[in-house]
Amino acid sequence: MRFKFVAVLIISLSIQIFSQDLLTGLTYSIAVPTGETKDFISKPSFTGLALDLRKFVSYNVSIDFLVGWNGFEEETSDLISISYADISGTQRRLMNIFPIMIGTHYYFGEGTEFRPFIGAGVGMYLIYQKFEIGLAELESSKWHLGIEIDAGMVYLLETIYALINVRYHYAFKATNEITQRSTSYAYWTFNIGLALTPLTYF
Repeated sequence: MRFKFVAVLIISLSIQIFSQDLLTGLTYSIAVPTGETKDFISKPSFTGLALDLRKFVSYNVSIDFLVGWNGFEEETSDLISISYADISGTQRRLMNIFPIMIGTHYYFGEGTEFRPFIGAGVGMYLIYQKFEIGLAELESSKWHLGIEIDAGMVYLLETIYALINVRYHYAFKATNEITQRSTSYAYWTFNIGLALTPLTYF
């Protein structure tokens, strides 16, 4: 619960500080783990949000601030290596990932109704993990430097825009406090939501 509170707090503060004269998008986020993320939790996440705040510096280019959250959960009996021991049996695994990124986007086309875009960003990922087996419980909470790339579109729906994009996240290695190994994390997010902007030239 505390991590959901952190996510809501970050999003609320970001809206108050950055939302003036910007394109502000809020999307529902589905996440699919890959790489070492999938080694810990293989199931996709259907619990996530992302807030995009984009300041246009020209007609085709924006500077962006992104905050998000994706929550993963899985029960499994797969073998896992923890502190140089291999453990199997019924386990509950949890992971919450919070990206906080600065980036840029480039927009194609000249109209105001449909604008495809590509983008990239760099920033920090707060990654919280919990591992439970029987009465035992282990936790890891680490900040990771990371990058993201994405592609998508904004499409005008009457007086509001639809915002759709696909984003790839990669968090560089840091020591995992559960496995005691240096671990990187990667996952895809598929995002759909709405965007508002007071800009008349967009």
